[in-house]
Order: sequence, then C-alpha cells, then structure tokens
Amino acid sequence: MPIMESRQNSVEFSEIPSSTKSYPVMEATFFATVSSLVPWIVLEIEKLIENLDTATCLAIFGVVFVGTLYLIHVIALCYGIFHLHKIHEPDATLPGVSIIKAIMGTDENLETNLTSFFTADYHQFELLFCFHSPQDDAVPVVKALIERYPEVDAIVFFQEHEIGFNPKINNMNPAYMAAKYPLIMISDSSIFTRTDEILDLAKRIMSEEKLGYIAWIALDWAIVLSRSSLGHPILRSI
Repeated sequence: MPIMESRQNSVEFSEIPSSTKSYPVMEATFFATVSSLVPWIVLEIEKLIENLDTATCLAIFGVVFVGTLYLIHVIALCYGIFHLHKIHEPDATLPGVSIIKAIMGTDENLETNLTSFFTADYHQFELLFCFHSPQDDAVPVVKALIERYPEVDAIVFFQEHEIGFNPKINNMNPAYMAAKYPLIMISDSSIFTRTDEILDLAKRIMSEEKLGYIAWIALDWAIVLSRSSLGHPILRSI
C-alpha cells in the first residue's frame, strides 16, 4: 500500500507542471504574432501619410482639435459637479461679514441682484449700500428692499469727502469705516449671489489662519481677498 500511494502522488504531482507549461508557449505565440504585425502596421501608416493631401490633414487636425475641446469641457463639467457643487452646513462659529455694495444708477436686474443678498443664508451679516448722492435713481430701490426685509441689518451711506482719485472708493469709504464685522465683502450691484455663497466664502477665508490674499474666479465674477490697513480681510467681487 505505501508503494501504491507513492505512485499516485507522483502521478498527481507530475500533472500540475504539465498544465502550466502551456502558458509560456501561448505567450510566446502571442508576442510572435504581435511582432509580425508591427512592421505591417507601420508600413500601412507610412503609406497613409504619403497619400494624405492638405484637405485631409486639415480635416484630421480639426477633428482632433474639436475632440480635445470637448474632452476639456467634459473634464471641467465633471470637476465642477463633484468638487465645486457642495452642500455647506451652517457654522455659527464663523465671523460676521460686512457686505459693501457701491451703486450708481439702475438697471433691469438691480432689484433681483440686491434681493439675492437680502435673502442670503448666513447667520451674521450686514449690507452697506454706498451712493454718491441721495439723488441717485437706485436709492428708492434700496430703501424699498430695506423696508421689505426689516430683519436684515442694512444701512445707506453717501459720499462724505474725497480720499483719492477713484470715485467708487470715495463712495465706499464711509461704509468701510463703519463696518462692524471682521470680514468685508465688496460687491458690485450687478452681482447675483447664491443663498449659501457668503457661507461658502467665509469658510474658504477662515480655512487658513495666516491668509493674506486670495483671488478666486467664480462663474462670471472674481473674488479677491486681502488684508487692509485696518486689519480687515477684504472679500471683493469684481
């Protein structure tokens, strides 16, 4: 009996390597086939290039160029969907934001754009509207919105004196000096904001302790953050 078991074991052991020996043979056959096809493929490509005319070359270039553009758009779309569109949870520990809006004259979207700031979802902010004079056509629009949203801290300022050559800076200076929150956002009247935009920006600003300057392109407007001489970080939408 021991002799018979030994023979069975020897048979079973010999069958295992015999099956694995076929893999190197298959790999060699595959690589040999591929190696034989490579020269033919190269030759056909050279013939194709030799027979190309100017119109065909331009057509190929156009297809590659347009395809690359579409690929870039798809990558940008995927990046925006999975990285930029996030749900921001309210955070009461974030500092308040003073929003300075320099306004001159009216336009068809003025009330809609200003309303988006009155309805912003942020726990602590103020709206500081700056005009050159009380005779500005946009003053009644702003005062009507202030009456419509009495729960929003909003104040109207007019230019007191000139501090430089830029009329817009002169108009905003009284509001800047009266701002009571550590974060200051300077936003033009043509800006429409999402309800969570202030929360998003405040989180980004406070994410770095030693933040000195940030430039951020968002949709069709730019956000610039810097530190002023008074120690206020300035969040500016241009």
